[in-house]
Amino acid sequence: MATARELRRTLRHLRFHVRFATRSHVPGARGLLRDYLRLRLLEKVQPGRRRPVEVAGHTVHFTDLATLRWLFREVYLSRDYEVPPEVPVHSIVDAGANIGLATLFFRDRHPDARIVCFEPDPRSYACLVRNLEVNGITGVTAHNTGLAEERGTVVLFVNPAVADSSQSISPSFASSLLDGGTPDRLEIQVAPLAEFLDEPVDLMKLDVEGAELGALRGAGEGLRDVARIYMEYHNVPESPLHEVLEVLAATGHDYAVTSPVRAELGAVTTIRSTRVDDARQRR
Repeated sequence: MATARELRRTLRHLRFHVRFATRSHVPGARGLLRDYLRLRLLEKVQPGRRRPVEVAGHTVHFTDLATLRWLFREVYLSRDYEVPPEVPVHSIVDAGANIGLATLFFRDRHPDARIVCFEPDPRSYACLVRNLEVNGITGVTAHNTGLAEERGTVVLFVNPAVADSSQSISPSFASSLLDGGTPDRLEIQVAPLAEFLDEPVDLMKLDVEGAELGALRGAGEGLRDVARIYMEYHNVPESPLHEVLEVLAATGHDYAVTSPVRAELGAVTTIRSTRVDDARQRR
């Protein structure tokens, strides 16, 4: 018998689906909703499926259906990384690219933009590269590395049950998603973003599961050449919110912070920052 919590969750999903299908301005909204509902069904009836699926007009390889469904909702339905249509986007950094779903979205929305991706987990990175290949995506450079303040090797803690989402170089963040279990450990390469910032960036997506502060500090003064940062922030001791915001302010960014939202994969705070001069020009 369904619990009250499960019923409330089902009602929330139903309201979201109806609102998206009937009121959305998103092109192809109903087709995207069908793709999402099909992912939910596959997650129930084929939870161990590893064959690629067709979503949003792309063939997508993945390592975990639950994570793919969540990423699809975040990227294509909630449009978490969509910029206003009047904003020109020629250069994008996708930090924490995972299997590349946001990268595919960026290519859909900005067909001529140059995109640089970073994904440290070798399994997710393999799917990312495969998804770029099978969908004929060009103009994208992918790096199998994480972002940090300094170049080196660190341990990535991975939840073996949901490998391509519950992972972090922050042990406290990883343990918060394990319910007392023991994470797998992978040695990964990390590097400062400043080594890769050789041109102005119009949009940076930052979803690095508790490593936000190191990633931002590693960009150094290069953040002044980033027009917009759309970030998922996770509250962990290694990445205090006030220090993250201090880095943004010190490099010329205005920012807006949402209240933490309890998502399926943990509490998430969204930070959207805009370089001050860019914000003023568009007022």
